[in-house]
Amino acid sequence: MIENKDIRWQQVMVSMKLIIKNGLRAFFFIVFMLGGLGVKAEALIVTLDFEGLENNKEINEFYAGNGVHFDTPWIASIKEAAGGSGRFDHEPSAVTAGLFQGISSAAIRFDSPVKSLSFFHANANGLILHAFNAQDTLIASLSGAPNYDGFYNTWHFLSLQRDGFDIEYVRFLDKAGEPKSLLIDDFQINLLDPVVSSPAIPEPPTFFVWSVLFLGMYAFRWKPFVWAG
Repeated sequence: MIENKDIRWQQVMVSMKLIIKNGLRAFFFIVFMLGGLGVKAEALIVTLDFEGLENNKEINEFYAGNGVHFDTPWIASIKEAAGGSGRFDHEPSAVTAGLFQGISSAAIRFDSPVKSLSFFHANANGLILHAFNAQDTLIASLSGAPNYDGFYNTWHFLSLQRDGFDIEYVRFLDKAGEPKSLLIDDFQINLLDPVVSSPAIPEPPTFFVWSVLFLGMYAFRWKPFVWAG
């Protein structure tokens, strides 16, 4: 009788070890699957209209909260009709545009990689936009014709589209290869959302339910014991 109990006890221990072993495998498998399914690229659309900036105020970090940074020569310009000094009209936004006047860098930099961008522009010399990746390699370019006839009242639309999120910053030049006077408005970017695009971790209740479910599935794979009399 004692020997039969020992045998049954050994059977219980072996079966419990198998259940625990396979249950742990299931547990780590579901952790991997749920974590992996949560990794995906989500786009965030940001439009910069430069409204709210004072006339001739440097833009700099005004849009840092949106992950966009302007080199120092970029300033905000309010049109003359609204009390500013900007010699332009018919701009896409209310009364303000982004203005670059200088001979140094005219770059706009992004905290998260960008897939596409678009904007309206007004300039006297024609413009060239270069897009660069994280390795400072030129990956795309586009150009726009001059549209100045003594007053900036005509705006042309330009856009750039990439297959993936790889634009880290853009640089504006005129057709002579120098950054000079340039107005832009409604500058829109399609960037990688740094929050939504991070690996998703299941909430505790969901994680617990899935874990118990898979543990149960593995546990009931094993036949119940037949207890000898």
